[in-house]
This record gives sequence, C-alpha cells and structure tokens, in this order.
Amino acid sequence: MKEVLTIYIDEVGRWPLAGPVYVWLVLLTGKISFLGYKDSKKCTPKLRETLYQKIINEKKVQRATAKCEHGYIDKQWISKAIHTAIIKGLEKLLANHTKKNIIGIKQIIKAIGPENITLVLDGNYDFKLRKTLGSNVQTIVHGDDLVPQISMASIIAKVERDAEMVAYHKKYPRYQFDTHKWYGTLVHRTAIQQYGPCRIHRKSYLTKLKKI
Repeated sequence: MKEVLTIYIDEVGRWPLAGPVYVWLVLLTGKISFLGYKDSKKCTPKLRETLYQKIINEKKVQRATAKCEHGYIDKQWISKAIHTAIIKGLEKLLANHTKKNIIGIKQIIKAIGPENITLVLDGNYDFKLRKTLGSNVQTIVHGDDLVPQISMASIIAKVERDAEMVAYHKKYPRYQFDTHKWYGTLVHRTAIQQYGPCRIHRKSYLTKLKKI
C-alpha cells in the first residue's frame, strides 16, 4: 500500500510592489504537538521566533521553500508565478521525501500516484494545480489561522521573509524595505516617486500606482 501524503502550503508576497513571491510547504511524517500554532500575523515577534525554532528543529516536519523573482512576475503575472513556485517547492519536497532519483514533478507525482497526494492551500484558489498535477487539492479560506499545519508554513514564511527584507534594506536603504516589507505604503510609494524604482521592483505593479 502506497503512502498517502498531505502537504500544506502557504504563499506570501502576492501584493507587494517589489521582490519575489514565495511559497512554503510543510509535510508531517508523524505526530507532533500543535500547541501555539496560529496565523503568523497574530503571533508576537517573540512567539513567532520561538515557534519557528520549534518547527525547524522538529524531525517529523519536512519543509521546502521556493520563489519566483520580480522579473518572472512582470512577464507571467502573479498567479502563474505562484503556480510555478509551488511546483518548484513540491519537486524539492517530494524528491527529498521519496529519496528517488526522479527528475521532474510530473514524473515524481506519477511514481507516488496523484491519488496519494493531497495539497492543502490557504485561500480559495488552487492555482490550477489540480489540472497540472492531477492530485487532490483542498483550499481553505483563512487556513493559515484555522489549520495548524498551514500556520506552521505561515510562521516559517514570516520569519524567513522578514530576514530577507532586512537584507534588502541594507542594499536599498532609501526604500525602507525593513519597515513596510515591500507593500505599497505611503512611505514606500513616496520613495519610489522620489528615487524611481530599484532593480527588484515589480514594474508591472508600479504602472497601477496612483500619484501621491
């Protein structure tokens, strides 16, 4: 009898004006304690960091992350970018889990059996994964708050993405990426109008900005 896998997925970075879009994927290989896991936005920074360390040190939690850069988003638009990032993340996660020398997500899915894989996504859109992979896909609105496993992906996403924001802030300090996390706040939009976009801005998003 083949193993049945349930993979929980959260994405972050759909609406920001700059940078990549990211996905985080979580696969549990055994029972763990879910105490304290909830939407990362509802955690204090201290609790979020504590839970993050707990997740990455938990041997029964397999995880993967993937992203699509701003240039790909500009060319393919955001839904396609999220779809592509999820596929990349799944390929990494499943290849590591199965430990089989198989290349390509469709070949990996075929080896496992699409009927033996369920993807659980935060939100209400499946990003055409059913059509692409043939696997089971479940979408849950507010899943990052209601489903502890998605909450885990949300917490990983928040901690690791915020760390990257600080790194980008050091490279492009005039935009204050560490404060608004790339979203279109007044501070961010003012900096764009004053200095123009930097290398990591999504040009397709900036065309829709209203003048301040």
